[in-house]
Amino acid sequence: MAALYPRFIGAALDAGYDDFDAALLKNGAARTITQAVSGYLYLHEDVDGIAFASRHGDELDLWCLFEQPHGGRISTHLLPLGESDLSPDTPELAQALELLGLRWATTS
Repeated sequence: MAALYPRFIGAALDAGYDDFDAALLKNGAARTITQAVSGYLYLHEDVDGIAFASRHGDELDLWCLFEQPHGGRISTHLLPLGESDLSPDTPELAQALELLGLRWATTS
């Protein structure tokens, strides 16, 4: 945040916010600011993505991996690719379904 502050405090103030901080980046109404920050970071070849706490709860970690033109057809951060069998009992899948209010359905 400290490195981004000088670059984005003006935009935050111009948009009517009191400060540029983590709380602002979690504010759903500040979409223009969050998109500007991610766009700025995307342009840096030494930044492969960002990790951040969800605005829906600090216990929810979110990640954004940048697919950049210099990274090749498939990012090396996503290799090796593999397959996994999923079932309604897969803990991570069950948690994701619950968080999103979804249910597993079987079709024939």
